[in-house]
Amino acid sequence: MGSGVLLFVNGLGGPKWLPLVGGALVIGVFGFLIGYSLRNFWRAYQASRTAK
Repeated sequence: MGSGVLLFVNGLGGPKWLPLVGGALVIGVFGFLIGYSLRNFWRAYQASRTAK
């Protein structure tokens, strides 16, 4: 599996664009995690406000 992916990447022109793809994946994952935690925090905040 891994060697096949490496061969595929090399066939597409090497790792020139690999940092871009990796960066986009990292940003997407971090953005999703941050948004998810913020949403949960906001929900808890609203619940605590309405509970008073």
